[in-house]
Amino acid sequence: IHLTTGFEYQFRVKAQNRYGIGPALNSDSVIAAYPFKVPGPPGTPQVIAVTKDSMTISWHEPLTDGGSAIMGYHVERKERNSILWQTVSKALVAGNIFKSTGLT
Repeated sequence: IHLTTGFEYQFRVKAQNRYGIGPALNSDSVIAAYPFKVPGPPGTPQVIAVTKDSMTISWHEPLTDGGSAIMGYHVERKERNSILWQTVSKALVAGNIFKSTGLT
């Protein structure tokens, strides 16, 4: 029997021996929920190196991974007075260091 996310369930257990089945004890009610969540935010990015055409940033892992290992990070940047964020990592960034190149 499958559980449905969002539905409330109770369970009960009875023991049996050769003389019969004993009384049941019931669990508290519980709502079925998916056991994983999205991760928490990573630590604040810090610039750790600057050259004439690149900046390297690092950050700490999130305090919570949502119950599932972190696969990687999306890195974006924007100009200080802009509201538009631009993706600078084409793929997920493994680890917690990223070098943004092509600065002019």
